[in-house]
Amino acid sequence: MHRARRVLLLTILVMVCPVTVEAKNQALLIGVSNYQLAAIPKLKAPKNDVALMWDLLRDRGFLAEDIDVLADEIDPDHKQPIPHGMPTANNILHELDALAARVKKNDLIVVYYSGHGSYIRQETPKVGETIEQSGFNQVLLAIDAREADDIKAEVPGGILDKVLKTKFDAIKEKAFLWLILDSCFAGGLTRDVTVYATVHFVPPSLLNLDNTPPPFDAEPNRWIAGGIGGKQVAFLAAPEDSPAFEKPVSDLGNKPYSLFTQSLVRLLRGENFVSYRSLGEAIISKQAALPGNVPTPVIEGDLDQPIFEGSVAGPRMWDAKYEEAAGEILVDAGSLQGIATDTIVSLETSQGLVGYGEVESSNMLSSLAHPIPFHDKPKPSAGQLKEKLMARVVRSTIDLTLKVAVPRAVDSDGSKTSRAGLQAIELLQKEENSPLPIRWLEAGGSADVYLRLINGVIYLVPGTGELVREGRRQTPGIAISDSDEVTAADLKENLWRMLRQLNLRRAANEVQGTDFAKAVDVRLNLIRDEDEVKAVIRNEKQPCRSWDRDPDTIPPRPLELGSLAGIKLTHCDRVRIEVANRWPKAVDVTLLYLDSEGGIGAVGKDDQPRVKAGTAFFPQKYQVKIVTWCNAKIWGLCKDFKTTGYQPIGAEGLLVIITEAGATDHTYYYLAQERLAKAVERRGRAERAGVPLEELLIDAGLHPGQARGIVDKAVPGAIKLFSWDVVPPAELGP
Repeated sequence: MHRARRVLLLTILVMVCPVTVEAKNQALLIGVSNYQLAAIPKLKAPKNDVALMWDLLRDRGFLAEDIDVLADEIDPDHKQPIPHGMPTANNILHELDALAARVKKNDLIVVYYSGHGSYIRQETPKVGETIEQSGFNQVLLAIDAREADDIKAEVPGGILDKVLKTKFDAIKEKAFLWLILDSCFAGGLTRDVTVYATVHFVPPSLLNLDNTPPPFDAEPNRWIAGGIGGKQVAFLAAPEDSPAFEKPVSDLGNKPYSLFTQSLVRLLRGENFVSYRSLGEAIISKQAALPGNVPTPVIEGDLDQPIFEGSVAGPRMWDAKYEEAAGEILVDAGSLQGIATDTIVSLETSQGLVGYGEVESSNMLSSLAHPIPFHDKPKPSAGQLKEKLMARVVRSTIDLTLKVAVPRAVDSDGSKTSRAGLQAIELLQKEENSPLPIRWLEAGGSADVYLRLINGVIYLVPGTGELVREGRRQTPGIAISDSDEVTAADLKENLWRMLRQLNLRRAANEVQGTDFAKAVDVRLNLIRDEDEVKAVIRNEKQPCRSWDRDPDTIPPRPLELGSLAGIKLTHCDRVRIEVANRWPKAVDVTLLYLDSEGGIGAVGKDDQPRVKAGTAFFPQKYQVKIVTWCNAKIWGLCKDFKTTGYQPIGAEGLLVIITEAGATDHTYYYLAQERLAKAVERRGRAERAGVPLEELLIDAGLHPGQARGIVDKAVPGAIKLFSWDVVPPAELGP
C-alpha cells in the first residue's frame, strides 16, 4: 500500500461565549527511511517527502510550532524541519494522542506518513470489534518494526489499522482530519523493481508472517470509519493491491521523492482548489499522465469540504518584482509550481492587469521572466512594472520530449547479442534530424523510459522502474536481431508509440480547466452483469453473452473523471459514454482507448459523434467493451485484434478529444496505433507511427508551437481522460 500521511488543518473562526477562538492549522508529518530491522529495505524518499510537505504547509500558512515531525532523517539541504523525535511506534501513537487532547472544534489537522507498510492476518475478532472482510489487517511499519509470530497476529513496532482508526476517531470528533497515506500494504510481490524506482511495501515473509495475499474480492479496509462526529478525508497513494513508488525527480535536484507526494505538492503549490474533490480529481489526472503502470490514487471522505483557502478557485498568484537594471521580473515560484522555461505569466498590480511575461529560466522555487506583448496586450513599460506585482500562470509548457535512460553497465554481459543491442541504441542516439524528440539520459537518471538489456532483449521499462519479465503484465521489449539497423528501427517505432500515448495523457492533464472543457460534460457509466462476472471468474475463456442485452436493463455505475475510487474493470464489462453539450455551438467528439501496452484504439470510428448545442446525454451507441481474452474463431469482435488469447491488463483509460464543429468533421482517429511489441512477438508496423503530439494539438485547435497548451481562439478544443485498471476476472473473486 502506500505511505500514511496525516495533517491537521484548522481554518474557521469559532465564537465561544464572549471569547473569539481562532481555529488552528496543525500537522503531524512522519517519515521513516532507515529501518532498524536489516530485512526491511531502506527508503530514500521519506526524508525528502517530509521536507517537501513542511515547505508546502508553511507556504499555506501553517506555523512552524504547529507542525510536529517524527523522522529519522531529513534532507540536509533543508534547514527545516527539525524532527521532534524518532518515528517509533510509541512516539507515533503518543503524538496522535497529544493531538486528540489539544485540538478544538473546527481545527484542521493533517497527518502525513511516508514509509513502508505491510499486512497481517486478523486475529479472532473480539466482541464488538470490526471484522475485516479481507481477513487481514493493514500495518503501518514504524522504524522499530521487528519480526513477529504470525500466530500472535502482532508485529512489534507495527501499528495495526484498527489501532490507528481509534486515534483518528478521537481527533475528528472535534476537528477536520486530512489523512495523506503514501505507503504500500499489498501488491508488487512478483515485480522486479530496479534501482530506478522503489516500492514502499514489505512482504510479510520478511517479518516472519504468512505471505498469502488478501483475496481480491474483499471489501477494502477503510482508514476512516463512518458515524463519528466531525469531518474527514483520506488521500491514499494507491489501492490496496497496488504498489506506491519513489523515484528521482529531475527538476527537484534529481533527489528521490514519492510519485504521489510530489504530484500532490505540485498541484497545491500551483493552484487554489475549491474542495478536496477538485484536488482529488486533479491528482488522479496527474498520476494518470505519468508514464508506466502508475496506480490510481484512492480519494475518499467528505470531499466537498473547502480546502485551505479553497473559496478561491483557479490558478494561484505569487509575488513578483521587477529588476529594472536587468529588465527582468523575479517571480516567487518555480518548477514546484509548474513554472518552466517558456511559461507565460500575467503581471498584475492593485489596479489590474498591466501585461505579460515569458519565463526564460527557473529553478525549484523561483523564476526569471522578461516582459512581452501577448493576447493583444502591448509589452508593459518599466513604469508600469515598478508597482507591487503579482504573477499567475496563463500558459503552461507541455514537455513533448521522451526522456530515455540508456542501459546500465551491468546489463551488458559482453556477449555478441549484448554488443549488438548497445550498437543499435547508439545508432539511434546518433541519428541526425530525427523527428522523434528523445532526450537521452545516463542510466539512473529520472526518465520516462529505462532501457534494459537482458538475455537478448531490450526491455522498455516504464518510469516507475517496474520490470516484469513473465506473466500477463510483462514489460514490452524488442528482440535483438542480427541487424543493428533493424533493431534500431524496431526500437524507434516502439519509443514513438510510447511517446504518443504519453503526450496524449500530458495534453489531457494540461487543458482540463478551460471554459470550453467545462461546457462539454462527458460522463461514463460501468455496465456490469454480476452473474456473468461470476461465470468468467470460473472460466475466463468465453464470449460475453451479456453484450446482447440492452444496457438499460443493467443498473449503471458512474465513473468519475479521473476515477476517484480506484476503478477496476474486467472481462465482459462495458463502459457507456454519454455527452452533454452546453457550448453555444455543436462539437465533434473523438474517442480513443489507451491500453496498458501502448496501443491507441478508435471507438466509434465509423460513426463519429457530433453533439448539437444544448443537447442532452446520448447513451445509445458509444460503448467501450473490455476483454481480457479473445478467440477470433468464435468471437467476431476479436477479429480486430492482432493477437488472440489473453489480452492486455493494467492501467488503461479513455481519452475524449472535443472540438468545436466546423464545416467538416474534426476527427483524430488517425492517432490509433498498435500496441508495443513484446519480446516474444513480431508485430506489424502502425500505419501512422511517428506522428508527434504537436500535429494533434495544431489540428485540434490546441496551440503547442506558439501557445503551448492553451486553446486556440479559432477552434476551441479540450481533452478529457478517464482512467481505470483492467484486471483478470480472477482478481475480482476467489
